[in-house]
Amino acid sequence: MAMHTDLEPVPIVPPTAWSPPEIEFWHRIPLPRDITAPDAYLFDILHSRRSLNGGDLDDRSLGSLLWHATQLHERRTDGRFGMWESRPSPSAGGLHPIDLMILPLAVGRAAGMYLDAHHEIGVLASDPAAGLKANADSVQASTPAVCGITIQFVADASRPAACYENWSSLVWRDAGALLATFGLVATALGLVSLPLGRHGTDIIRLMGLDEPFIGVGAVHIGSRRVDNRLNVRETCHCASGTASPSQ
Repeated sequence: MAMHTDLEPVPIVPPTAWSPPEIEFWHRIPLPRDITAPDAYLFDILHSRRSLNGGDLDDRSLGSLLWHATQLHERRTDGRFGMWESRPSPSAGGLHPIDLMILPLAVGRAAGMYLDAHHEIGVLASDPAAGLKANADSVQASTPAVCGITIQFVADASRPAACYENWSSLVWRDAGALLATFGLVATALGLVSLPLGRHGTDIIRLMGLDEPFIGVGAVHIGSRRVDNRLNVRETCHCASGTASPSQ
């Protein structure tokens, strides 16, 4: 077991004043609200999960994955730091400081930030070509993947820094929990996932995000042959209107 070398996180009470940094988007692309709902037993998912390479991913599969992995269960304002949230993946203090950047390998697919409050991809105002190439080079240097979509984890470092001293290890813990959540949800949906051994800050800089945003890991998602899928119900339809608020 690795020895703990980081200083112990300590809550800042009351927390430092914080407001979310603004991101400029060129436009927003809606994802399908026709969400696939897996009818799968938890232990079948656990026993079936593997780190595998797959094919390309359609928008419905991507939208279903993002929806299930990030949906908001509850939000309240009575936490240690004021507002806290409950989502499928746990987060220290209920802060959920990690957003998701969508980086497809295929040319012509939408790339940008997942806006789960609207179930859309926000296309960043900067030219994504350099960032997409850097992501493809990173993926193909460590995996056999030539198709699929990378989900880059992007943490707003100012959020945990306003609430904790020595906050870094908490964000990486959150990232690990989120990585596991994506792996299990992908398996349940009949998809495959590959954790990527990188932080990705260099890539998000090329995509146009500066401080306080940092990369805290990534997972690459692909499709799997139909005959390898778990039993999946046809669909469940999302209600029209606003999806779960932002991760």
